[in-house]
Amino acid sequence: MHKIITIEKAFSVGLGGVLATDVTLAMHGALVDLRSVVAGLGGRPITQASLETVLAESAAGELPNSPS
Repeated sequence: MHKIITIEKAFSVGLGGVLATDVTLAMHGALVDLRSVVAGLGGRPITQASLETVLAESAAGELPNSPS
């Protein structure tokens, strides 16, 4: 099974992450493990260290499920 991790920088009121929503709709019916992470809100930088942490947490199965 493939894993997809979306890095969210924008939200839609009532729907949550904009990118995760689009990816979820596009992957409907596909056998993928979709997870979403919030980063970079308010113009904060997304660092290499934070991305490495996300990938390590994903590999360890520690990222929460994305809403369906």
